[in-house]
Formats: sequence, structure tokens, C-alpha cells
Amino acid sequence: MANCGEKIDVWTWRQLYKGQIHRLMDPGLKPNALWDGLVKRHASGMRLFTHLSPQSLEVGLEPDLAVVATAFTDLFVAAGTG
Repeated sequence: MANCGEKIDVWTWRQLYKGQIHRLMDPGLKPNALWDGLVKRHASGMRLFTHLSPQSLEVGLEPDLAVVATAFTDLFVAAGTG
């Protein structure tokens, strides 16, 4: 996590890296200890943001965004075809 003033940038929601999927939650949008910690920090008022590519959704746009909103105040969405 990189501290950006009053916000924390958590890179990234879900991404393919070196042939493996890396994600903040367990497969199928199931919480884990990391996710529970992010939700707790969000609930305490910490401003968290992450990055999401529409090409790399866990379940689908609406369910992924609904879950992201439980832990993050801001979301950067990738645009383009790459």
C-alpha cells in the first residue's frame, strides 16, 4: 500500500500477474483477513482507493462494484482495450 496523504492506494482489485490471478478477496467475492481489515479501516473513516479493470472482474460488474464499495471510498477504472 502506498500512502498518498490522507488516502491509501491499494493496488489492485483483481489482476492477472505472471499467470496467476491476484485479488484482495478470496475467489467468488468471499472475504478473508485482508478484506476484513480493509472494511474495518474504511468503517473507521480511512479513505481507501483501488484500481479496477473491467476485463478483470471476479463475478460481474454490479456485484464486484457493490463489494468494492464496502471497503473503498474511491475507485479508478481502467479505460481502453489493453
